[in-house]
Amino acid sequence: MPSHSDSVRAYSWYYLALLTLIYIMGSIDRGVISVIAEPLKLHFHLSDGQIGLLSGMGYSASYAIAILPAGWLIDRNNRRNLLSITVAIWGLLTTISAFASTYGALLVARSVVGAAEAPITPGSLSLIADTFPKDRRNTAVGAYYAGSAAGQIILFLIGSWLLAHFDWRSAFLVAGVPAVGLAALLLLTTLEPERGAFDAITPRNAAGSTPAAPNGPLAVARTIWRSLPLLLSIPAIAITSGVPYALTVWSTSFFVRVHHVTVSEGLTWTGMGFGLCMAIGSFVVGPLADRFSRGDVGKLALIPAVTSILAIIAGILMLLGPSKIDAIVGLALFSLMCGFFYSTSYSIALFLAPPDQRGSIMAVIRMTSTLIGGGLLPLVIGVLSDAIGGVGAIRFALLFIILLLAVCALIYGWMYRMLRSE
Repeated sequence: MPSHSDSVRAYSWYYLALLTLIYIMGSIDRGVISVIAEPLKLHFHLSDGQIGLLSGMGYSASYAIAILPAGWLIDRNNRRNLLSITVAIWGLLTTISAFASTYGALLVARSVVGAAEAPITPGSLSLIADTFPKDRRNTAVGAYYAGSAAGQIILFLIGSWLLAHFDWRSAFLVAGVPAVGLAALLLLTTLEPERGAFDAITPRNAAGSTPAAPNGPLAVARTIWRSLPLLLSIPAIAITSGVPYALTVWSTSFFVRVHHVTVSEGLTWTGMGFGLCMAIGSFVVGPLADRFSRGDVGKLALIPAVTSILAIIAGILMLLGPSKIDAIVGLALFSLMCGFFYSTSYSIALFLAPPDQRGSIMAVIRMTSTLIGGGLLPLVIGVLSDAIGGVGAIRFALLFIILLLAVCALIYGWMYRMLRSE
């Protein structure tokens, strides 16, 4: 199916747009509890701990448990069909959540939604790699990851409007119903692409049947272990995805405590910074990376190596600058650089992963980044801030996390030397 004809290119962009819309809806769905937390608390008479369970471990635990089996399924089955089914499941359950009558029913629904969303990112990236040639792959991945930031903007704007005009149940309907429609479009208007069609291997069965090469858990572990650049990309991506997420959790608190703004204003600056600027960075870096690297993954590694350092400089301006303007400008530049290295780091992993094992390898990467970025780093910031003490302690806790990007700069600089020598 894939070729370089204009008609196939148009189809490829349609495929990417559909996958990106699904990713946007997934991003909205993951954050919907944070928007309606207060109305939910009042309606069901919940504690903060129950809200935290609903928005955190109730979703992420099942997601982390399901993602490795999901990667195995992606590598051995028709990916288009698998994603269509799982998107429909979480869309339906999110829609049904609007009619939940008890907290327990809502918690069960969110747990199943977490498991159903697990195949989305590794499956979509695997499909993108087999839909776009290598010299356009960064553009596609950059556009795809811009969807996450776009989802946050949509969540913030639509969520605020819905709560002003309707009740909390409407948010579940808006997050769930479109997902069901997108699942139908994916199933009815797209085809399963040929595995490895744009890679230097013998393509696999387009129907997604079990590939000839072994791809069980041990085989995947051996593949990762035997490729040092691929092995290094796992902690690198955990940091490049975890640091921005940790700052989204705590940036509003930073603006409120250090620059004495209202919570609403702090949310606005955080949303515009990580929503708009990171989306712009992810969207812009794709074509630039394709033009710069020309399919050379070694040259591609220079982008996260350099932009990680630039992000550190911008983060220092944000945290240690004396004025609110310094903080806003620093946040905007930091978020822009995050968009540059976030999507590029995933592109590098796609280049390094064998086509028959992409789903499993991307699942390993996604699980690691979720546990570290979604769980550990925000916790570290809170613990450090408490340990340091004082109103300004949040500055230095965030600075410690931002300085972790220096590790990424070293890893990708090392990766550049290894890959170029090969």
